[in-house]
Amino acid sequence: MRLYGTVRQQSVSFWACSFLCVLLVWCYPDGFIGSADGAQLRLRKELLIRQSDRALITVMGRVEYVETVPEQEDCSLQASVRVAEIRVAVVGEWINACSTKLEPTEIAALTENGEVPIEGVFRIWFEWAGGKDDVLSEENEVGPYSDSNPKHAIEIDPVVLVGQRQFYDTVRAMEWFDFNVHGMPALQRLLKRKVTIDGYDADDGTSYVAIESGGSLPNHFQLKAVLKSRPTKTEDGYSAVIDIMDKQKTVAPGIRVFTIGGTKANDSLKSLKRNAEFSFWGITRLDGKKALKALEDDAGYHIPIPLEFVLLDIHK
Repeated sequence: MRLYGTVRQQSVSFWACSFLCVLLVWCYPDGFIGSADGAQLRLRKELLIRQSDRALITVMGRVEYVETVPEQEDCSLQASVRVAEIRVAVVGEWINACSTKLEPTEIAALTENGEVPIEGVFRIWFEWAGGKDDVLSEENEVGPYSDSNPKHAIEIDPVVLVGQRQFYDTVRAMEWFDFNVHGMPALQRLLKRKVTIDGYDADDGTSYVAIESGGSLPNHFQLKAVLKSRPTKTEDGYSAVIDIMDKQKTVAPGIRVFTIGGTKANDSLKSLKRNAEFSFWGITRLDGKKALKALEDDAGYHIPIPLEFVLLDIHK
């Protein structure tokens, strides 16, 4: 039995494989298009239900490590946040930190005397959750943080309130001149990504939702849309359903969007009429309502990622 080819054959095979790997990375920089073999988040079902029709979450917590994200990336501050209401690692982000000249020391000082109210967008998203052997579960105790960006699949991003200090004025389109906002090509890749959603009951009777996803998912998008439903008031802003468009073609129908009360995007959305065309800046997150529906229908295996947007800015 012949086990090995000639040196020349092995060399050709090596370079062919290398070229294919480079091509895949170039074509799919956000990760393999069908990947659902990634980290797993296990959170209480009641938490997902409670947050599925609103933008914000309010928790009591404190920041532990705060750092500046490099300007060529998000131009934001990020912090590891310890909260009792969410039993897995949580990261908070303050956007537009460059233009507002927000410093890490300012954020750290806000909780130096103990836990305070922290409010911001509740965001399930597998940007930095780890690999296929990583399980982030609310059944386990959260370990000590060692930096501002632990493995996580839940963020409070953007943060709009810490203690008595508000950050609503930072909720707008990214102002840094070389900010890498994503557009239609990245969205089309994202729509091909897969997740698996399952449910189970723990020994104490608590119901959990398990979400498995590959990582490196993109965060910020600038896209065009058509409003398909009248904006309706939520507990902390407005929500609506949009179709995302590429020229005159519908690329992603029936996508939910949310706004945050007290922001310009909120005022803009509630003034729009049905079938209005507009462009928006938005931050991605998992659509909790669609995730729960997939779980209810026992149809959550290897499905396209259910996504929605929280709007940062709107241009009519």
